[in-house]
Amino acid sequence: MHTRSVLFFILLCSIAFSSLDAQTKKIVGGKTAAFTETVHGLGFSVGPASGAGLSYRAHFASDLSLQLTFGIISTEDIMFLSYGIEFQYDLARGNATRFYAAGASAYYRSGIDRNKYEAPFRFGAGIGGEILVLDDFHFSIEGLITVFSDGNIYPIPQAGMHYYF
Repeated sequence: MHTRSVLFFILLCSIAFSSLDAQTKKIVGGKTAAFTETVHGLGFSVGPASGAGLSYRAHFASDLSLQLTFGIISTEDIMFLSYGIEFQYDLARGNATRFYAAGASAYYRSGIDRNKYEAPFRFGAGIGGEILVLDDFHFSIEGLITVFSDGNIYPIPQAGMHYYF
């Protein structure tokens, strides 16, 4: 089951990246209001619906963004794995802010021999906001209603910090 999940995630990422525009535009002075080219960001993201770990974000030359998150901690005694994908659609944009609708999905694993999580798959939808904090560093916070694979539903916040280039 775990191998199929990883292969599905790799396939989904390759499909998403196959249509990416190769041009990039650096955000200067927080001017995010006009995306005429694809903008890329690297950073960290933490959330039950979109994964926890290193994060890549692409904001296309439109109102659509794609975020991929992957995190792993592994030693002889413990193993934690998380990967996720999130789509964002801009509802409003300013020179240093962005307000968006988001949909996300993630898989979590904890344990070496077996997954200790009873609900490893999560899906979420909600709204989020992003603000320029310093140069090209942006902080985002989201409120997503998260559905766990065991049927539990929780409103859980998510946060991220990305450097755009």
